[in-house]
Amino acid sequence: MEQLTGILGIIVLLGIAVAMSNNRSAISWKLVMWGISLQLIFAIIILKSPIGIPFFGAIDIFIKNLLSFSDAGSDFLFKSFSQNTVEGPLLNFAFRILPTLIFFSSLI
Repeated sequence: MEQLTGILGIIVLLGIAVAMSNNRSAISWKLVMWGISLQLIFAIIILKSPIGIPFFGAIDIFIKNLLSFSDAGSDFLFKSFSQNTVEGPLLNFAFRILPTLIFFSSLI
């Protein structure tokens, strides 16, 4: 059933794209099918192959470590506003998301 949900999602997104198109006759269905096929191939490689799972697991660990640097910077900067903890109201866009965006912008 979960596979059908994913397929239904792709069909709905394609339907929305076609409905919002200014020139429906200019849609290259061959190109659309190529894109969906590539997406399916990449999904199989990433999720089912013995090489894809450890490779993307290592990438996951690397990205989490990279994000922990941003969290450490946010903690250093914003813990001074409270009793050495980041309180619930401070865990919002300005104190978690924005420093992460700034961190990755400077990293790139």
